Amino acid sequence: MSGPAGAPRRPKRRRRLPRALRIVLLIAVALIVLAIGGTVATSSYEQRPLGYIGSGGDPSPPAWTKSCQRRDGKSGRRYMLACGHVRGRAVYVQPEDPDEDGDAHAVVIAGPRLVIVKYPVVDGRRPGHLPGLGGRVDAAGTTSPGRDGLTSIDTQSSRPRR
Repeated sequence: MSGPAGAPRRPKRRRRLPRALRIVLLIAVALIVLAIGGTVATSSYEQRPLGYIGSGGDPSPPAWTKSCQRRDGKSGRRYMLACGHVRGRAVYVQPEDPDEDGDAHAVVIAGPRLVIVKYPVVDGRRPGHLPGLGGRVDAAGTTSPGRDGLTSIDTQSSRPRR
């Protein structure tokens, strides 16, 4: 193809970002990847199923399952409800209580998964010890299927970490 005077058309040149801006963007992306990798590597999620404890059941469950353990009133046998333990960072903390049941929720990244952590009502008040965004969470409690396929932990014992 030719231009208006019969001269060949020159292809349009793409504008490139300035070198300094490309370097800054590359460093920012690298830091984000490292931060995500570090969070995934230093977080964990464990789960124990519903079952009896001792004599044919789980012989000695870990200490974090204590809030999930119960005793059968008729037989006296100890059992454990489905129980989960999460260590990770809060990626979302519910700012308000839309269903007005008093509890609060946080979404925690734990390894390659997201887990919903429910903080219960204490003495009729919404909990005041919620983690901040990016704050470390160490929580254990009974598990149930949550929204959007995420596991939910109803905390009996939990503590945000600094």
